[in-house]
Amino acid sequence: MSRKVLILANVGNRDVLHGGEELRPAREKGAELLARFDEAAAQIELPIVSPALKYISSAADWRAEISGEDAERPTVALFYTDQDDPRYCGNDTVGFAKVMQRKLIREFQSGDGLWLAAKKQIRLAPIRESPARYDDMYSFYREFFAGNECIRDPRGWLCFVLTSGGTPAMNAMLLLHAVQHFGENCVQIYVSPEGEAYDMRVGEEIVRAATERRVNEALGALQFRAAAEILENTARSGYRAAAFRYAEHRLAFDFYRAERHCREAIKAAEDGTRRYLENQARAAQRLEQGGSDPALLIEELFYNLEVKYCGGEFVDVLGRVFRLQEALLTWIVEENTALRTGERRKLLPDQAEAIGEVPGLRKFLESYRTEGGNRLELKRDINRIGLMAVVEYLAEPKSGLPDQKREEASKAVEAAKSIEKLANLRNKTILAHGFEGVSEKRLTGEEGYGSDTLIEDLRKGVGEALGRDLSTNPFLELAERLRF
Repeated sequence: MSRKVLILANVGNRDVLHGGEELRPAREKGAELLARFDEAAAQIELPIVSPALKYISSAADWRAEISGEDAERPTVALFYTDQDDPRYCGNDTVGFAKVMQRKLIREFQSGDGLWLAAKKQIRLAPIRESPARYDDMYSFYREFFAGNECIRDPRGWLCFVLTSGGTPAMNAMLLLHAVQHFGENCVQIYVSPEGEAYDMRVGEEIVRAATERRVNEALGALQFRAAAEILENTARSGYRAAAFRYAEHRLAFDFYRAERHCREAIKAAEDGTRRYLENQARAAQRLEQGGSDPALLIEELFYNLEVKYCGGEFVDVLGRVFRLQEALLTWIVEENTALRTGERRKLLPDQAEAIGEVPGLRKFLESYRTEGGNRLELKRDINRIGLMAVVEYLAEPKSGLPDQKREEASKAVEAAKSIEKLANLRNKTILAHGFEGVSEKRLTGEEGYGSDTLIEDLRKGVGEALGRDLSTNPFLELAERLRF
């Protein structure tokens, strides 16, 4: 499919030659040459613009877009100086621009490449401000791109920028705004002093660098969805975008879709990364089947919590901390007793038989006191206080459990009790009974956990209770591995 072609060029003092010679002063000589254009046309040369347009016309990359049957005729914009200040207007290129307009129509009025057959295809844009001032040129080109209705939407355009003529300020600011406006569809054409034209592809390179920077910034904040969307809107999508979607869905505990995106990433990845992603896909598959290994899901919950902490989502951190506490205690209870916590099971009398199977547990629960001195409400559904009581008993020698199991229970109690420090803060938030916000300072300060070691303490305590090494968070690892 063809795109509309726009060619932008600054007109400088060296852009028009007559008989091989430069013309000085530019305003006066340009006007004279324009007045006798017909008789002088054969000796007029455009040493920068002509080679550039011939290169654009002949380059295979763009031939279909500029010369196909459905190709629109290109538009050329020539920026020339016509300053208001009489002190500097002697070097203005207004006459050169008009000579160039007529010369280009003669030079490109036929052939199978660029076709400039009408004056309206070559538009002239005067610069009234000082072409030497970068601030003035910044404002001029900004207004040109913002105020030009036909190019306001850059989609569907292919823009070529010629920056060999004009002043350094003109060239720098034209290229800057063209790249900002057209992105990777902006191509810089450079013409050497020897008349050789080259495609610099600076727009593509600048967009590439900007895209990579934005992706890395998103990964630095562990914002995988944002990283995926940045890439999906460019030609650089590749396997990374699918891998970021994998992480996004895994964070949402949507392991089925996570695995699908990971398999998609594997198809496009290179060897080393492919093997890494294959391991990730297997991990997602195991998590999807997590009912057979509850400890694996608890481990995943910790990693998820750590990501939320790194991203500054502290209300979500608080919610996950208490879910982690409940899940850890439930796992210890259900691994070591016949007690079950699902579907409104009562601690007593519904599970009296299961309690009786653990020697001494009934008596322990009946005499149990919370840290506040309250009795355990045995006729309520099992909550985190009830779970804590059972696990505390399982950690004691009289429970009859093997030493390793009692050690796991003891570590779970330590972790659960450390989390309990956050209960009052949780009750003030949307997670419980209030609407107060949560900052890192509130979470880790005296009102909350009381230390900035919350994550590391959980890593150690939960890892010891599960008997697993939680030192490598797969989300942090993926973010680091897939950075540009």
